[in-house]
Amino acid sequence: MTMSNLILSKSALDAELERILHFIKTEVGEFKVVLGLSGGLDSDVTARLCQRALGSEKLKCFTVLQEDFESKYIQNIHNLKDDLGVQLIEIPFGPFPQKLVSILSESDPEMGFITEPNSLDVTRGKNAIRTFIYAVYAERGHLVMGTANKTELELGYFLPLGDHIAHICPIMHLYKSQVRQLAELLGTRPEVISQAPAAGLRMGDDDLIGLSFWIYDGAPIQVERVRDPASIDEIRKIYNQLSYFALDQALLGMERGWAPIQIAEASKLPVLIIEKLIRLTKEVHSYKRRAFGASLAND
Repeated sequence: MTMSNLILSKSALDAELERILHFIKTEVGEFKVVLGLSGGLDSDVTARLCQRALGSEKLKCFTVLQEDFESKYIQNIHNLKDDLGVQLIEIPFGPFPQKLVSILSESDPEMGFITEPNSLDVTRGKNAIRTFIYAVYAERGHLVMGTANKTELELGYFLPLGDHIAHICPIMHLYKSQVRQLAELLGTRPEVISQAPAAGLRMGDDDLIGLSFWIYDGAPIQVERVRDPASIDEIRKIYNQLSYFALDQALLGMERGWAPIQIAEASKLPVLIIEKLIRLTKEVHSYKRRAFGASLAND
């Protein structure tokens, strides 16, 4: 379903909620589901949707207690568990992701994997570890519930073989701005709705900071590198102009086939940023969104 407007009316939002709940019930059937909680908006909304559609007894939630996991996210997760009355499994992985990257670095030194605790490689490792957990539960008969939204999908802001893997993705058709509207309807706590979107994988995480680097480069960052002061200044300028509503409006304009100047007017973002966004989304569609690969069996 394509949303024609970012801001949904009360009646449209109510109808969309019922549509999603029906989708979840139909897709899940007699199975149970497993869902990873991060303390952020998307997993909160997905958990509330699942609990409302399926009941608490069919929903198993887990969270990975990793190093640099901010206490506010842990509190959000515990509050959500209390709100929904669901089972919460807490899995302490500690420094394990860093250890795995260190082993990988020793095994394949040519790649130059960076093993510092806050490096991109270790952060990605934290994300990918959830895939291992999902795989084990899936083999015990649980369906994996995804938390990705349309903004992340279009921008490629996900790990293709990590947080993008799921059996069911009930909010993937909604932009982040629309997920926030749905959160208010579902009773998500105000502190979760108002916090800066972030994966919570390292201290002070803010997705808009990461996206500012991506927009500046016109592509996802693959390898960590040192930036000169001029580049950092330009990236900071991009960050200061970004909001999720502006990004969503720009993405919606791209979906409608608008010219860059039209998108800039609608989103209130400079044409230069829009042109970089267009370049980024093209790069994402040619690489990141090939998450499940190509196969002759699909021809």
